[in-house]
Amino acid sequence: MGEIGLPRLVLTVPPEADGLRAADYLRRAAHLSGANLRQLRDRGGLCLDGAEIPGYTPLRAGGILSADLSDPPAAEPVSAGELPMVLYADAWFALVDKPAGLATHASTFQPGVETMHNRMAALWGEDIIYHPVNRLDRHTSGVMCVARCAYMHERMKSLLHTDGFVRSYLALCRGRPKEDSGSVELPIGREEGSLLRRRTGVGQYARTDYRVLCANGEASLVLALPRTGRTHQIRVHMQALGCPLLGDFLYGDETAFPRTALHSAAVSLCHPITGERLKISAPLPEDMKTYLSSNGLNFNDREDLLHV
Repeated sequence: MGEIGLPRLVLTVPPEADGLRAADYLRRAAHLSGANLRQLRDRGGLCLDGAEIPGYTPLRAGGILSADLSDPPAAEPVSAGELPMVLYADAWFALVDKPAGLATHASTFQPGVETMHNRMAALWGEDIIYHPVNRLDRHTSGVMCVARCAYMHERMKSLLHTDGFVRSYLALCRGRPKEDSGSVELPIGREEGSLLRRRTGVGQYARTDYRVLCANGEASLVLALPRTGRTHQIRVHMQALGCPLLGDFLYGDETAFPRTALHSAAVSLCHPITGERLKISAPLPEDMKTYLSSNGLNFNDREDLLHV
């Protein structure tokens, strides 16, 4: 992929902002945080009509205000790895296809193990600061959003679990839900001293919409749209329906599939800068395709994956 530039915000000062301080206008109009503004103050990068200015500078209507929102170099560069499959990328963020078996973050329990951080370093350079937005479990494959700077990370996180950032997953489940479509609304809480989450009357509110795409007597392929973002939400909710995910070592039968059979199939999001609606999907991975074909489950991969 060619050079896509740095994340630089460019705004034309409207009449109602005439006389406002640059920092105040950016905080209101572009949702810059205090940390973003301190970064601009400390290392520069805030300009009005091409000339660098401090944040307290009064603005002029019609002026061109720009802010370099790229991150400073990482203190300790990470080692590069294999290039990830890029589904979409611009100066602000990328949507990449994360393979199953690759952790989103490094773990103190497994030092030196390759992660998506390493893969993104191969794409953007070893001095990147890593900002995953929708974090996927190690065994989950598919679309993952990675912001290119802290400012965009905060903007994207505010969209998660809203209509501005809709995520859809494909899950291979044991058996078939009684209803072919519906919603699961069960609170989820953490089981003390364990990785397990459980359904509980005092946990956090959680909702998953679902639709059965194909099924046989043994298993089903389910489209799941999490409307909230609780840890292990789809896994816990499908278990609650009596249909745990194949290969799920915590909530299902880990011998039924070589990993937790969950794929982040598509996202639909509103670009925080341009307002453009992006609909990006990742192809079903080979292990799930093989299972479907071997068990007579016919899935149309052109299915609308953004609506239940």
